[in-house]
Amino acid sequence: MIVIGVTGGIGSGKSTVCALLAARGARVFTADLEARRIMENGRTVRKELVALLGNDVYRADGTLDRPLFARRMFADPELVAAVNRIVHPRVARAFAAARRKALRDGVPVLVKEAALLLDAPGLERLDAIVVVTAPEAVRVSRVARREGWTPEVVLARMAHQRSDAAFLEAADFVVDNGGTPDELESRVDRLWRVLSEGVVGRRRLGGLPRGS
Repeated sequence: MIVIGVTGGIGSGKSTVCALLAARGARVFTADLEARRIMENGRTVRKELVALLGNDVYRADGTLDRPLFARRMFADPELVAAVNRIVHPRVARAFAAARRKALRDGVPVLVKEAALLLDAPGLERLDAIVVVTAPEAVRVSRVARREGWTPEVVLARMAHQRSDAAFLEAADFVVDNGGTPDELESRVDRLWRVLSEGVVGRRRLGGLPRGS
């Protein structure tokens, strides 16, 4: 089984690429969804987060108030680090369990999709890192439309993420998602062919092609 990580900046289209990989036979573990599940359902985690962020980060129905959570996190890098220390190890354990199950099930490719992939533990256990990219203007438009934010808010969020250069530096394979859906399908097909050949591996090949 090949295990890859898929990451990229906000609005790049990570989930779209992962959906296309799933359609080709991969199994996708979405770390951000697992983190949200842990934060909403883990009793100990909830207590720790409330101590850090306040009771109002959870709504009356028990769900996380994501906009408020994000505002407080983006305002304080030390708070981000503290929350990551609570959540990341638990997500890592969930992914380890998903990996064992995928291996038992004979899954050919397991994908870990994570916005904070490069900041989380376990990178050394991935066979390759795939970075999804798109021009800034395209990303801003996508996020503003999806979230109902102004372009200024989107740009502020981007400013708190890794730079494009930092993502690209970590990449073994880069998928450009700045074009048409057909162009993206073609690029994912190319990635899938490489994965299907079973020749990925940062140590074995010294890296995958960095572009498409």
